[in-house]
Amino acid sequence: MNIDANMTTALMGAVTGIVLQYKFGILAEKSKQYQNLKSQAYIDFIKSVAGIAIAQREQDAKGMFDFRTLLTDAKIRIAIYGSKDVVELMADFFRKYGGRLESPEACKSFSAIIDKCVQNQ
Repeated sequence: MNIDANMTTALMGAVTGIVLQYKFGILAEKSKQYQNLKSQAYIDFIKSVAGIAIAQREQDAKGMFDFRTLLTDAKIRIAIYGSKDVVELMADFFRKYGGRLESPEACKSFSAIIDKCVQNQ
């Protein structure tokens, strides 16, 4: 009878270990996926603001449209996945400068967003 109790205890321990390993694996994968989504949103935001500035300089209407579409999508994803600090800096940038990189202050504000995006990785 003692052997059966030891075997049952060992089996329960093994099953518990397997279940916990599985659960922690799923959590780690979700965290990794969340981080990837956040990173891609930050990259798309930075790419779109820079792209809009270039398209405006080149008077490229299609480019401006395409980058504004990307910008809108990135802003939505940042609102969902991004850190509170990044969202607040973005709101300040658009409130004060309309998202345009036309002054040293606007460029400094945009740089602060980039810095915060990097810190949140």
